Amino acid sequence: MASTTLMQGIQVYLKTVAALKTYISDRIYWLSAPDGTADPYITYHGVTQDNTGAEIGEDKDSVALVQFDIWSTNQYKALNIANVLITTLQEYSGSLDGINVLKATTSGPIQTRDPDFDHMFHFIVDVDFNFYRK
Repeated sequence: MASTTLMQGIQVYLKTVAALKTYISDRIYWLSAPDGTADPYITYHGVTQDNTGAEIGEDKDSVALVQFDIWSTNQYKALNIANVLITTLQEYSGSLDGINVLKATTSGPIQTRDPDFDHMFHFIVDVDFNFYRK
């Protein structure tokens, strides 16, 4: 069954990207990772969440900003994962499991947290998706 939301489509698609699987296996989570999740992993969430038709892709010109958070105890792994994510999604157009993406534009990576805070390196990648649901 095809995804009904952009967020579902993103997760399904990214779990198939071989370069990401090398680092994170299938550890990509909506909002937060379960307690005890091994690093590295990715969490993501929609920054533009207003529950409109545009948000869920009912309009032909829906736009959503999605923030991806890359977490790892190894700074270089976290940065490499961020760069793979950027390479994968920059200028992406096509289907994300039933969600038509006309174009994705990425920005980042930005390191936002001191590793002494929680012993995890944290990078952010933002992606603007122009999309609609089939």
